Amino acid sequence: MRRTGVPGLSVAVVHDDRVVYLKGFGLRRTGEAATVDPDTVFQLASLSKPVSSTVVAATLTDPAAWDAPLGDTLPGFALKDPWVTSHVTAADLFSHRSGLPDHAGEASKTSATTVRTSSATSASNPSPPSARATPTPTSASPPPPRPSPARTASAGRS
Repeated sequence: MRRTGVPGLSVAVVHDDRVVYLKGFGLRRTGEAATVDPDTVFQLASLSKPVSSTVVAATLTDPAAWDAPLGDTLPGFALKDPWVTSHVTAADLFSHRSGLPDHAGEASKTSATTVRTSSATSASNPSPPSARATPTPTSASPPPPRPSPARTASAGRS
C-alpha cells in the first residue's frame, strides 16, 4: 500500500461458498484515524457496473436470459408500475433502459426497497423502453411482443 498510495483495502477469500478469510488493512481515508475492517463500504465509482454485470452474468444459464422479463424468474421483484415489472429485463436495467431515474439506487445506504418502490418513469424518460416503440398497453390490450434477441442485438445494444 505504501508503494501505490492506497490508504486501505479489504481482502475476502471465498472457497466453496464459504468465506475462509476476511480482513481489512490500513486506513479508510488518508489523514484520518478510522481503519478499514471487514464491514467497510468502499465506493466503487465506475467499477460497479462491470462488477455487478459479471456477477449477474455468472448466474444466467443462457445468454437469452438477459432479454427475459425479470418478473418471470424473480418472484419478489417489483417496480411501481406493474406493466414495467412484468416486462423489464436484466439487459434493460444494465443498459439504463428501464425508465428508472438516473442513478436510481446509487444513494448511500440504499436498500432494495428504494428500487422496488421507485417510479419506473420520469419526466425526462416518460415511458419504459419496451413501451417507447408502441403505445403503453391498457388492461384491455395485451402487452406488445418483445423483440427477438437477434433483432435487439443488431439495434446497437452495448
